[in-house]
Amino acid sequence: MTRFKYTLLLIFVLSASGWAVFEASNTYSETVNVYFFVAPSMLSDGSSSTTKILELKKFLVDTAGGYTELSESEGGWVNDQGNIETEINRTFLVSSTQDLSEQLRTYLAENFSQTYPYVLKWQADIPQGAVSSIPLWKMNR
Repeated sequence: MTRFKYTLLLIFVLSASGWAVFEASNTYSETVNVYFFVAPSMLSDGSSSTTKILELKKFLVDTAGGYTELSESEGGWVNDQGNIETEINRTFLVSSTQDLSEQLRTYLAENFSQTYPYVLKWQADIPQGAVSSIPLWKMNR
């Protein structure tokens, strides 16, 4: 074969294998609820929330099978006097096959004295063959 034919054959093989990977990645094995939320770094009395954060992490492992702590973040809002207030937070991402919306809001309200806990929820698909701790968590419960 000429060099041109080898090049065409290589392009065809790579294209076909790339399409197969693309197709496989579009097959989903499970849909989960994903939660993005924050917990304050300081409690309302001015003390550190470190102990409460450790308890929150245990709650997340027990309830959802795990968590990802993304980073420290700053949030802001307008208070009743029209002034901007800010707060340093710890930011978390959690996924679960169960709806944890109310449990997360209640936990944050009760343990961090938050009147309006900031919890976002959306659904996501886990691609077939992707690493997921959900089956392991279900087996270990």
